[in-house]
Amino acid sequence: MKILFAEDDLISYQILDSYFLKWGFEYIGVKNGREAWNLLNRDDGPKIAILDWMMPEMDGLDICKKLRKKPHNNLIHIILVTAKSDNASIVEGLDAGASDYISKPYDPKILKARIDAGIRIIKMNQKLLKFLKEMEELAQNRANQLIHADRLATIGMLSSGIAHEINNPTTFISVNVQTLEENWPIIHEVIQSAPESEQKNIALLISMEMENIFINMKNGVVRIKSIVDSLKNYYKSDKNAKKEWADIHDIIQESLKFCHNKLKHNIQTIIQVPQNISKVWVNAQEIEQILVNLILNAVDSMNTTQRKELNIVGKVEKDFLVLQIRDTGVGISDENLKKIFNPFFTTKGSKEGTGMGLSISKNIIEKHNGEISVKQIANGGTEFFIKLPLTNEGNHNGL
Repeated sequence: MKILFAEDDLISYQILDSYFLKWGFEYIGVKNGREAWNLLNRDDGPKIAILDWMMPEMDGLDICKKLRKKPHNNLIHIILVTAKSDNASIVEGLDAGASDYISKPYDPKILKARIDAGIRIIKMNQKLLKFLKEMEELAQNRANQLIHADRLATIGMLSSGIAHEINNPTTFISVNVQTLEENWPIIHEVIQSAPESEQKNIALLISMEMENIFINMKNGVVRIKSIVDSLKNYYKSDKNAKKEWADIHDIIQESLKFCHNKLKHNIQTIIQVPQNISKVWVNAQEIEQILVNLILNAVDSMNTTQRKELNIVGKVEKDFLVLQIRDTGVGISDENLKKIFNPFFTTKGSKEGTGMGLSISKNIIEKHNGEISVKQIANGGTEFFIKLPLTNEGNHNGL
């Protein structure tokens, strides 16, 4: 571990140099505070510093104060050396950010013991930082797993509706194929047995009918592909998830497409997001998951209401896109509003919800440096507000 000592007195400098050489430390010696500051302020600089209080250009106390202003410099172990031995000076030195304090004249054995203690502290701090980093990575992995599990739970909840959505066009295609298979020999025989003068007209009529059948079958295939693609996109893992410029209109449409089976039953959906609001700096898959969760919650809340209307409104406030998701449902009680973002809180039955959707949504939004909030609507219903950044590291996206 690299050690620095700063001493402007030539004799004291030479004595310290001989000590460090004898002790076998990897060290750097400097003769003024400015040199010490420049070395300690580097990312690869020494982790232990023995600083004389009084030095030219910058004294040890100033170095302590300036170093402690940057969080990553808190790992540097500073031993302040001075002839001042009164309690007030010791307190001043430690308050300035020194890790330890030693008064001149000092026993070299005491100095070495203080340095050895500093090395132990630095090594323990490094181990602790490594452990904290591993815990952060583990927490992030667990959070990603939880997000993915919530998506799976949503798919499970919608599975019967999705199956029905796929089954309808599949049945239609199957019936058409079966009809063609059974009737094609008859059609062929009719054409062959008809007078030559009528064969052309018969063939034309059959061709027109066949074209309609094929168009309907093709539409069925497109519908199935659309449902499957929505499922695949919604299901996919977050292992390589990252933020990028995404079109908010596409995200909203994908969310609505995934919820189509729930929304098609007498629910009027109104989208009011101006076209000039386009790109947002987000993980599109995660934002889609939030919208799906809010849309499904809105649908559930409108089960027993006469007026069923879902509004998604977008507007710009400074460097944020604000989305308002408003329903005409039964609303949420004041008591439940306070707990709505708590993990595992749900007003649904155990088979209808995990109670994690809104908690996960809140974590995702905060990870995007955004905000999510909710309020009751006076004449009935609930309104969620989502704020998403329109900027990437300070660069505006052109709105």
